[in-house]
Amino acid sequence: METTIKNAGDKLRNDLPNAMVTSYTYQPLVGMKSKTDARGVTEYYEYDGMQRLKAIIDQFKHVTSSMDYHYRPN
Repeated sequence: METTIKNAGDKLRNDLPNAMVTSYTYQPLVGMKSKTDARGVTEYYEYDGMQRLKAIIDQFKHVTSSMDYHYRPN
């Protein structure tokens, strides 16, 4: 299904060259899985076992941002 959505967004970007189309895919109960902007650049989002954002990855599979969670005992 994700591939179908990405292909539809790519088709819109190609068919309407002056339109600014951004497409998003989501994983239910977790969060955004990917974002493709108007230039066709895709970012991917990874989550840990507790559904917290772990990393943002660019189209070349390089980590652009990572998150660490630390909890303080009360």
